[in-house]
Amino acid sequence: MKSFLILFFLISITAIQAQTSDFVGIYILKEDAENGVIQHKMALHEEGTFLFSTFFSPEDTDGKMHEIKSMYGSGKWRVNGNQLFFVVDKEEDFDEDRILDFSKTRARIQKPAPGNTNGESSPDQLVFFDSDIFWIKGLKLNKM
Repeated sequence: MKSFLILFFLISITAIQAQTSDFVGIYILKEDAENGVIQHKMALHEEGTFLFSTFFSPEDTDGKMHEIKSMYGSGKWRVNGNQLFFVVDKEEDFDEDRILDFSKTRARIQKPAPGNTNGESSPDQLVFFDSDIFWIKGLKLNKM
């Protein structure tokens, strides 16, 4: 009986680790804005932490250096089924740069459709479907 329980727990732990390793990676979206470029980047680390950054770089139309505006968010992430949940510690994960609160944010990984006939492979996407950060909801970042 003990052997059976040990085997069961080992299989469960292996399955959980394999599931989370599918999500680990860097996800990016770079898009043109009206007067510059916006880049969103989410790094999901193996140890279960994340760092989100968003940058706005204005166009250089007059030869002057423009200030790049950025915002960050950090914390921990976990998987439940096919959903990612983000957990933020108000004391550890906030400072003068890390101001984005991902505590009520959820996302999922969207795999490319099978049977792509043109020979091109599409990257996995991190799709945010729930967040208190209004511009995060609906955001789709491509896995690098």
